[in-house]
Amino acid sequence: MSPLIDLVNEGQWRELFIEKLGWSRPGSNDKVQIRVEIEMLGSHMYTFDEVAQYRGIRIFVCPELPDARAQRLLDRELRRHSTERLIIFAGEHEQEWRWPRSTDDQGQGKTRLVSHRHRVGSSSEALSQRLSMIEIGVEESPSVIEVLRRLRAAFDADRITKAFYRAYVNEHNALCNVVSGIDSSDDREWYSTLLLNRLMFIYFMQRKGFMDGDKN
Repeated sequence: MSPLIDLVNEGQWRELFIEKLGWSRPGSNDKVQIRVEIEMLGSHMYTFDEVAQYRGIRIFVCPELPDARAQRLLDRELRRHSTERLIIFAGEHEQEWRWPRSTDDQGQGKTRLVSHRHRVGSSSEALSQRLSMIEIGVEESPSVIEVLRRLRAAFDADRITKAFYRAYVNEHNALCNVVSGIDSSDDREWYSTLLLNRLMFIYFMQRKGFMDGDKN
């Protein structure tokens, strides 16, 4: 399991973002805590700890996992404290990583909450890769715009899905061109699709450890 994901599963947020990813400490040596109350079928108070920041981009952690509507309301309240933020709703068994993505890299326009769900205890390669993309190297001093661009590249699920689809289409077309022994182009396309889908399924089974526990 990735050392980054170990820290995620253990809830070691400060060590993750400050020691491993190179972000800065919050504004003071102590954790900055924000309490937000919302009313949904009764009033409930949520607590958010600021665990790290970088030039005004702040990382908040809530030790609860409310539903999607409550998350949107809470994010709306947190926006009063920080325009740029990453919010981690850390439930006991699942986490929801929410990032309010603007329509462009400069933070302008309408925002929507991009979501990444993580099951506590799992070895999420996808989350490990996302975290690696927002690492700030020792010799680096990126601008706020650059870090926002990295966040967008890491957590924008639509962008990742489109990139995967483009790669899939390219591989599918390349496979169609080298398949031999099948005269019909329609049949070659069908065969290529079937083969790629089966390979992806086997890869998924392998990465989950269902092939004798051997992920390689």
